[in-house]
Amino acid sequence: MIVFIIGLLLKESPSKLAIQGGKNFWTLVPFTMQMVMIIIGGYVVATTPVVNKLIQLLAKIPKTGKALSR
Repeated sequence: MIVFIIGLLLKESPSKLAIQGGKNFWTLVPFTMQMVMIIIGGYVVATTPVVNKLIQLLAKIPKTGKALSR
């Protein structure tokens, strides 16, 4: 909405802004699907018993907050 309003203030026609906004929206879909697959894939891997135990073991290594910053 903010970009649309700025476009109107810059004297662009509302129909041109709407058409360009619609075209550009669909260019984001492949990137969005890639991010979804990364998130779902990471969740699936992290929740498997073997990887989950490894994560738990690694989480026990730092003893203080200072050790986390090294």
